[in-house]
Amino acid sequence: MDCFCEATWGHTPQYQIGYCQQCPDKVQWPSNFGPKPPLYFNAGMFVFEPDLATYRDLLQTLKVTKPTSFAEQDFLNMYFKDKYKPIPNIYNLVLAMLWRHPENVDLDKVKVVHYCAAGSKPWRYTGKEENMEREDIKMLAGGVKFVPAPSAA
Repeated sequence: MDCFCEATWGHTPQYQIGYCQQCPDKVQWPSNFGPKPPLYFNAGMFVFEPDLATYRDLLQTLKVTKPTSFAEQDFLNMYFKDKYKPIPNIYNLVLAMLWRHPENVDLDKVKVVHYCAAGSKPWRYTGKEENMEREDIKMLAGGVKFVPAPSAA
């Protein structure tokens, strides 16, 4: 599941009121906002078993769906909202979880790391990212010493 605590979610009601599905008891969803939003997944790690009917329906639905901020991720979340079942974050650890919800992370069990949080992509390291010097991130990146690329200096 995604984390709504990062600034990239600043346009959402979840971010604006401090609600995050990673800690749903911290801030209650206000009743005047309507029903609580369905769980939202990060589509960087997405597993499903399609069939031809679903494929065709996906394509038809896509034709009449307006573009959104997170493109295919928003579309897939909308389409599969009633079927989605979260997988443990050890199979899709969104790095922001390390500093936003460390209580939900067991680093020793992590199998897949998702470098989607701003400033967490080793291949884009400039030396200015606030989280790249964290020991847990260095460990997840295989103990790599991050050196800014010449063009980033």
